[in-house]
Amino acid sequence: MGRRGPPGAPPPPSPRARLSEERLAAAATRVRLLDEAETDALRESVDDQLLAALELDGWTVLFCPCHRPDPGTFQEDRIELCPPGGEYETILMSDPWNGHVMPLDGDAPLFRIVARFWRELLDRNGLDVAYTNPRAADDEDDEPGAGSTSLRAWLEFPLSDDLPPFPAIDWRVYDRSEDDFIADFSFWADGPFGMSPELQARFQAAIATHYHAYVRALIDPDLQPRAE
Repeated sequence: MGRRGPPGAPPPPSPRARLSEERLAAAATRVRLLDEAETDALRESVDDQLLAALELDGWTVLFCPCHRPDPGTFQEDRIELCPPGGEYETILMSDPWNGHVMPLDGDAPLFRIVARFWRELLDRNGLDVAYTNPRAADDEDDEPGAGSTSLRAWLEFPLSDDLPPFPAIDWRVYDRSEDDFIADFSFWADGPFGMSPELQARFQAAIATHYHAYVRALIDPDLQPRAE
């Protein structure tokens, strides 16, 4: 006689991409952190909130966490990506009021693989960059070291200490199997920014030409389509 009762949770979908040790080790020998002059030039031309940038095989990733004092305190966090010979597009954005970050294609599990790729590159080459998070510093009453963090720590997107471990604002934000604040929806389609149809179409195109092209070029050439 079969078991009775509800069937239980469905099994998680197979990963769309895999990060192999072979590809990771090879990438770690080719990646470089842009120097201060290059970073300053990109702050002027692309994003004034830029903290640090990684270049690998002609692809450049800009990491732009909120790290400036007022009036930049409430800017969103951003990651921008440029293919070889191309232009920069935003591939991740945060909601500065609610805390979560939104990958361009709305696929949190895939972005966790990409973020791990970047963290590993930083770790293996000693490229981490320290900075002060002005939001955290404000919350710590100017204690020594208040708000001190690093690029690698930011790329883990941990839950804030003052948030409960359940959806406080938007039920879609959390994948309860993960202890991070990566949303499973995209900023251009479902986010709070009220983008025009033209801008939404631009970001939709960037999924293929920038974000997914980066994954195929550097992480897994066999990236699978997202299951509906």
